[in-house]
Amino acid sequence: MERHSPFGTFGNLMWRTIPELRPAISEMIQDRLQTAILIEEDPDIDIGDFRSVIGRYILTPMAEGTEDPHLVSRLAELIREVVAYDGEDKEVFQHDAELFFFENLQFEPALSKLEAVDPGISAVVTDPFPLKR
Repeated sequence: MERHSPFGTFGNLMWRTIPELRPAISEMIQDRLQTAILIEEDPDIDIGDFRSVIGRYILTPMAEGTEDPHLVSRLAELIREVVAYDGEDKEVFQHDAELFFFENLQFEPALSKLEAVDPGISAVVTDPFPLKR
């Protein structure tokens, strides 16, 4: 039986795969909830919000040359988890992952740094769902 996640599929995978970012995820969720309270609307947390946490704590440091190699390895694990996902929402999830996650990884030095911790992953990043085409 698949567990329900309040974070959505991507957020749940990220929560499990990169536990070092849980405090940042918690902060992002709190900010989104506070915004929802202020504007008196339902909270809306999506893959883009989780991508922004990855950007701030992994991708920006990669671009600046100050990355934590352990977090780069965790990101590679997340990439593999995203590609392997086979839940009932797989089609929508893959579409969102391509638009909001993989496109943000297809630049240097991210590709070469990911490749250094997980040989062959750059091919996955540039074409994550080849059978979908």
